Amino acid sequence: MTTSPLSVSPKAQQISDLVQLPTAPDLEAAVLGAMLIDTTICSLVKTIFKDPYVFSIPKYRLIFQACLHLDKQNKPIDLLTVYEDIKRRGKTNICQPSELTELTNKVGSAANTEYHARILYQTYMRRVAIRQSIELIESAGNHSKDIFLTYATAYKALKKSDPSGILRVSTVNDAIATGARMEQQKQLIGALLRERDLAILFGDEGTGKSILSYQIGDAVSKGKDLFGIDDLRNECPPKSVIMFDFEMMERELFDRYSTEGTFYSFSENFYRANMDDSWTDMENLADKIVDHIEVIIKSHKPHLAIIDNLTWICDETTDNTIAARVMKKLDALRKQFPPLAILVIAHTPKRDKSQPLESRHLAGAKSLSNFCTSLFAISESMRDPGIRYVKHLKCRGAAKVYTGDNVLELTLIKETAKLEFEYASTSAEQEHLQYADLEDKEQAINDLTIDLVAKKYSFRRISQEIEFQFGVKFAHTTLSRRYRRLAPLSL
Repeated sequence: MTTSPLSVSPKAQQISDLVQLPTAPDLEAAVLGAMLIDTTICSLVKTIFKDPYVFSIPKYRLIFQACLHLDKQNKPIDLLTVYEDIKRRGKTNICQPSELTELTNKVGSAANTEYHARILYQTYMRRVAIRQSIELIESAGNHSKDIFLTYATAYKALKKSDPSGILRVSTVNDAIATGARMEQQKQLIGALLRERDLAILFGDEGTGKSILSYQIGDAVSKGKDLFGIDDLRNECPPKSVIMFDFEMMERELFDRYSTEGTFYSFSENFYRANMDDSWTDMENLADKIVDHIEVIIKSHKPHLAIIDNLTWICDETTDNTIAARVMKKLDALRKQFPPLAILVIAHTPKRDKSQPLESRHLAGAKSLSNFCTSLFAISESMRDPGIRYVKHLKCRGAAKVYTGDNVLELTLIKETAKLEFEYASTSAEQEHLQYADLEDKEQAINDLTIDLVAKKYSFRRISQEIEFQFGVKFAHTTLSRRYRRLAPLSL
């Protein structure tokens, strides 16, 4: 049973009775009439709205529901089938066959139905907005109600998507002409990060992803080149940057960016957002965080948003569809607010460090790498624990510089108040990899098995992870027996 979104409290109802709610009965009749004479119209109207309460007249709502029901069953929509569906519902007292015929007589052609449906939906949204605004006034004046809950309820009720903006059709020539009018992307950190990019930086735990991301934000906010080298040049003046930091506490920041009471001076263009300690509502947390990120981006209008990190927002034990949904939302944001660039920090599960870094090592790689325009990774060098190397794995629309034969080699230092990476040189990735040792691989597979069982992975899924990371195939039954032997040793 569909509930009317226009329902309000009794007190708010008294106020709303004084307000003339907008309706468009002629358009309602025109849209329904077109649906009854052209079987393809229902699919078109569904892309704009599916809520029967878009229709203000009860019998029109009933007819629309019948059309949707027939469409869902892949049955034809016409005068006879619609009336049979209404009769099956026992609603013939609301709508008679003659009223259906009258609707078709009012429509000469279905050519303008899409335009009519959009106006009809906008009229409905105005009714909803008026009713919700009245409810908000009543709730805000009631001191027994939590005002923050009132805001949250109003935000959720009024947050609507424009159905006209989902897909746009144009000729390829028109699309090229539109592209010609757009400014060319300027580099922020060479080809690693440009304006309007949705980039991902990933790496193992403890490799310094957060250190590098703060260093990137610092360079962009001051309009400086990263590490002062030409291949990582910044073509832009100082820009506004927001770091969404979900991991570090303020004391950790202090320890990293101070020495003997002296603080490192970041730009006033560089902002930081972190979780409110009082927030305890963890249900659907990823969606709530992304919605809040959207609000902050819309209000602060930064040129670069850094999100540290995706794993915190979308726990790795959850379905990758959540992370994919987050990436889709971020992709929509960077397109909505050009020249906004977004850098997402992610991680890699335990991997065989004798093998070169590849995009498949990104956690949830199949779901995530497709959405980004730039993908680069940082890893610890097996040659020296104080050295890291950065490898560029994907770059849409520009040439990669730091590939397998020419990775960026960095040294972690803190000679002043700032913990940072210093450019050392470039080198072949092979120099930083661990010598392939079968015994080491065996131990790494055992460690991964124990770790993933603790995270409630099934043995089938663990088998897939082992094949993905090490190129070794195990039957899930073999892994189960193997784990039973390993379990006592891990206690």
